Amino acid sequence: MSWIFVVGVSLMSLAPGARAFDIDSLWPAPYPQMRKETIRPELTQRLRKKNKTLGQNGLTGIDGEPISKAVAIFPKAKELPGIVIFEVESGASSGIHACEAIGRGKTELEPRPSWKSGVIQEPEGRKTTIYYAAQDVEGGATIPGIYELRNIRPDKYALKFLNKDMSGAEDLVRRLGTDKPQDKPYFSGVWKTWYPLDARYADIAPVDMIWSERYQAQSQGAGLPVIEYQGSDKNPEQIRHNPRYYFGPYGRSGFAIHTDRWDDGETAANPKMASKNELRSFLFRDTNGCVKVRPDCLMLLNTFIDEQAAKGRRVLLDVREIDAASKP
Repeated sequence: MSWIFVVGVSLMSLAPGARAFDIDSLWPAPYPQMRKETIRPELTQRLRKKNKTLGQNGLTGIDGEPISKAVAIFPKAKELPGIVIFEVESGASSGIHACEAIGRGKTELEPRPSWKSGVIQEPEGRKTTIYYAAQDVEGGATIPGIYELRNIRPDKYALKFLNKDMSGAEDLVRRLGTDKPQDKPYFSGVWKTWYPLDARYADIAPVDMIWSERYQAQSQGAGLPVIEYQGSDKNPEQIRHNPRYYFGPYGRSGFAIHTDRWDDGETAANPKMASKNELRSFLFRDTNGCVKVRPDCLMLLNTFIDEQAAKGRRVLLDVREIDAASKP
């Protein structure tokens, strides 16, 4: 039995009716051709043909607490897309959902020492070599393991925009501003481009990914060194809200699932953007250590997290990495 299936063993016992998952049942093979528009409907349809339920909601956690899990799968070859999978239990969006995701971290078009390389192939046949940072460096590829997920909303989070220039985003600042930020249980820095301009996604929230030290023992993150970040740009507010925030695998922290503005009609209509790689293919978009999804996916993921949190469940993300032999 390969290591891919061994790591399917979980720290938590399964709730009645739940089942352990294996990579083969979730990974789309072959992976659909990436397009300018979302391929979420196709990925979801394929997954639902093989799986009636993900079976990861309402599990029993290591201390007896109720938990629910989303799953992210990324190939070791980071020029290739990954997938995020979760299950909404009720309402108009009920069912399993799957959407494209990337998590390769910082990317350049020119080689850098120790960075890995890969080739992005677009539908029309164009091929571009990219270079991306490893998992053990700041801003590098997404690290396999277990993360706790929370929607970064102003009712629970004191927010700080990291942009130096917020001109044109005054409405966004007002909408996400909070009274008495010192009373909020959580704190996060955010970038204005994480919030699409499209009115359909006005309620979208980026998702906090907190490395869960408690749940690593039988995950793919087991055994990774958890150390404190040694950089100088630690935010004292973040430490006040969570003294161990800057402790993470390889000293990394600040992970999030978010989207961007490349899907906005306003971006596509800007002639200055017409030749940008990111506008042609989702695979070129920067992630800088985070996980990136399209806005339609993030909106559904927010629904899943809100629903499960309302049921009193801790929401986790199980990030897996598959061997090169399983490339799409």
